[in-house]
Formats: sequence, structure tokens, C-alpha cells
Amino acid sequence: HRGVLACGARAQVEERALEDIVPEPGRNATLLVCDGISNIDNMGMMFRNAAAFGVDAVILSPDSHDPLYRKSLRVSIGHALRVPWHRSRDWDMTLKRLTDEFGVTLIGTSIKSDSVPLDRIEQPDRVGVVMGSEFAGIGETSSKHCATSTRIPMMEGTDSLNVGVAAAVCLHRFSRSNRI
Repeated sequence: HRGVLACGARAQVEERALEDIVPEPGRNATLLVCDGISNIDNMGMMFRNAAAFGVDAVILSPDSHDPLYRKSLRVSIGHALRVPWHRSRDWDMTLKRLTDEFGVTLIGTSIKSDSVPLDRIEQPDRVGVVMGSEFAGIGETSSKHCATSTRIPMMEGTDSLNVGVAAAVCLHRFSRSNRI
């Protein structure tokens, strides 16, 4: 039974519009953009990282996991209830709006050797760090909206990091939050 104590219908989660959670143009902004994050634990880590690095909002692709699922919520240590988020219904349109209407520079993450090393990318005032699933990476739709693709330089023989760890490294680099 996996610890189920009760069963019920969850109330409809209030949809948050992009304009309600993305800071208006002219202000610095850091967004975490999740493309196809389907692992429950990784989704929780995305929100935990978002809170730790002062992300303004998390943007979820239609196929990303539910951040309010019990285990995701536990891994996020409750931050999925605190960090503003938006679930896209039309991924292409959402990314287009972020870049065109909200002036966000989307930076895709990749393990490909032709991607720009993370420490060589200038920090945009309004950035969206696009993270993809661990196996597929970011999708074609996300890639076409990204201004550039970056990678975290690692030791030879290491192909990648867990997406939660990689998100933390990238958010540390791009976040403009006031951290202690």
C-alpha cells in the first residue's frame, strides 16, 4: 500500500499564468525551466534547488512530473508549495512567450562536447536555465528556443551528473539572488 492512509480527489490546482510569476521585463529574473523531468525524486530536487538559489519561478513542460506528488513534495522539503510554478499546456508557445514577451534568455544544458563550458557564458539579466531528463536531455522544441547550450566541464571518463546536481551547479552560476 506504500503508506497510503486515505484516498480522495485532489482539488484542482490553481493554474498560475506566466505573467503572474515571471518578473516583469526590466527586472532581473532567474527561471528554472524543466523539460520532461519525469523522475519523481528529480522533480523534488528541482524545487529544492530553486528555493536554495532564489529562483523566481519554475516552468514545467506538459510532460514533466507533478511536483505535488507525495514523494516529489517530500524530496522538495515542501518548497514545491512555496516556489511559484507554471505548467505549460503548449510548450513551444510557452518558450516563445518567455523569450519574446518576457525577454528571458534561455540557456539549454547539454553533455555534448560542442556546448559552451558553463563558466564561459556571460550571465544574462533575465535567464531561464533549461534542464532536460537525464536520459534524453532537453528536447528539440526547447533547443530551438535556447540562445546557447552549455555544459558543466567534468573529468574525462565522467559523462554526466544527476539532473538535480547539474541544476544546482547551473543555478549557482546564473542566480542573482541574495544568498548568505
